[in-house]
This record gives sequence, C-alpha cells and structure tokens, in this order.
Amino acid sequence: MYYYDTYNNYRNFPYSVTTSSTELAVSLSETKDFLRVSSTDEDTLIENLIKTATKVAEKYTKRDFITKTYTTYRDVFYPEIELRRSPFQSIENFKYYVDSVLTNVDNSLYYTTNSTDYVKIILFDDASYPTDIDTNRPYEAIQIQFKAGYGDTNSNVPQDLKNGLKTHIAQIYENRGDCNDINKLPFSTKLIYDLYKIEEITI
Repeated sequence: MYYYDTYNNYRNFPYSVTTSSTELAVSLSETKDFLRVSSTDEDTLIENLIKTATKVAEKYTKRDFITKTYTTYRDVFYPEIELRRSPFQSIENFKYYVDSVLTNVDNSLYYTTNSTDYVKIILFDDASYPTDIDTNRPYEAIQIQFKAGYGDTNSNVPQDLKNGLKTHIAQIYENRGDCNDINKLPFSTKLIYDLYKIEEITI
C-alpha cells in the first residue's frame, strides 16, 4: 500500500518482520476444547489452522496479536513518522546513516503518540533532527525497529478476539480449509473482528 505525506508524496515504505514468536494467538488446548476434540491425532492440523486463522484475522484487523519486531525505513527525517503496525509497544532503535554507518538518534529529540491504532513519532517543538545524514543515500536513510502486538503470550490477546478466532477456526476445521476467503468469515467472527479493525483512509 502506498502512503501519502506532504513531505514525500506517495511512497511505499516497507515493513519487514525482524523477530516473531512461535506462541499461538489462542492455545491448542483451548481450541481443542472449543472444537470438542479430545485426541491428539489432529494436533498438527489444528495448530496450522490456528496459524491460518490468525494470519487472516491480523490482515483483516490490521493488528498483530502476538508481539513482533518490525524494521521499517524512511528516506529523510519527517516531523511526524507514522508506524503502521498495531498495537504499538516500543521503539527498539531509531537510526540513520552517517558515512554509511548506522547511528542512533537521541531519544530525547522525539516522543511517540498514544493511539490504539497507529502511533506517530513526533519531534519535540524545541528539538531538531541531526543534519549529518548521508546525502548520497536518497532512499531508506532512516531505519526504525519497533515492537507491535498485544503481548508475548496469548493471555495478552483480548478474549473477544480469541473467541472470534475460535469460531473462525471451527469453520475452517469443519470445512477442511475451504473457507479461507475473508468474505466467508462466520458472521459472529466478523462482528468481533470489525470491533478491532483499523479503518484506513485512502487519499
């Protein structure tokens, strides 16, 4: 998706996952209880269905359920930098290139907004970003690593989201993977996902 800002017009800023957890957004045992499955014969299948439903749910809601660390880039220092992954946890590092070497940006120069959707990195009114950024690097001269997600374990995922996931998983399980189309979400699941969905404005 292309994002618009007054400083750079349209630009597709990449987000790559640096680290992610193997934790399931809803536990295998909780899902099996919901599906009324007692044997271990289908544990691998059910785990895979949990992962599939979670990917669909994260794409639909535009939120990460379990903590991930992302790396993203910007071309220059903007007074406001929006991080389009949610829910935001923390900035891990904020760096820029000086003579082809990544150098830390002093964290006293900026703050992050409080938002349940996408946060922004904002420059303090009386602060200025460094001016020694590499001029021979027109793209991706700024590197930002940050964490997003509800938490490191599924106990941090809101219960209603987990309920939506279980209904979603049940439909996929009963149809053996024939319902991955987002338009075929169970009605109750979609109602829950919609409560958390980040609505983006396309310019």
